[in-house]
Amino acid sequence: MALSERQNAILEYLDMHRTASIEQLSKVLYVSGATIRRDITELKKLGMLEKTYGGVTVIDTANEMPISVRYVRDTQEKQQVADLAYLHLPPFKTVFIDNSSTALILSRKLNLRYKTVVTNGLVVAQELSRREDIDILLPGGNLLYNANSMVGAFTQRCLADMHYDLMLCSCAAVKEDGVYENSLDQSELKRTALKNSAKKVLLVDQTKFGQDGMFKSFSLNEFDTIFTNADDSKLKLYQGMNVNFFNGKK
Repeated sequence: MALSERQNAILEYLDMHRTASIEQLSKVLYVSGATIRRDITELKKLGMLEKTYGGVTVIDTANEMPISVRYVRDTQEKQQVADLAYLHLPPFKTVFIDNSSTALILSRKLNLRYKTVVTNGLVVAQELSRREDIDILLPGGNLLYNANSMVGAFTQRCLADMHYDLMLCSCAAVKEDGVYENSLDQSELKRTALKNSAKKVLLVDQTKFGQDGMFKSFSLNEFDTIFTNADDSKLKLYQGMNVNFFNGKK
């Protein structure tokens, strides 16, 4: 289901303020309370927010957030990272693309004709399926409804039986000691894909640095390249750690 401009505006407001009342959203968006309630009902059905007494709150638990919510977060930041990576990716015939919104943005730019794409992201698979001459593989497993993602032990087993020229992924958080996810399933899934990938690329915008994440997935030096729009001052912390950050400024 495509979200309306007003529904996206509600999600953006919640991303900034975490909670909101019907009255607040009505004033900000210049529509009636009844209209806001209808939008909230639809967004609730899609698992994108939680209702509270007289209002709503953003979903922000240990589980992965819906890709529709993640996609409207820091869109310009993610676009910058995708633009940078697009110009510097190594050649490949097979690629694993994770369920991140940044990888989704990048996949829209790539010429994937006559290539094989493996992804656990339903939105990624659906969008790429509209193009011709792309071999798209979606592993089986448990369907994580909110995130539109395949996860679980069976998904990992499927991924473990394949080899990829390239892995494209993002993460929930970057810290000095590594890359983190909010979901154990996503963390384990990406670890499996990384082990079977010849080249590993991380796509991470500057907002991910210093964020909280519960499950460590990788050390930073496990990636061949980390594309980011973070400036040199933010990356100074990682000097001497044998980590290949690329922000296009060197």
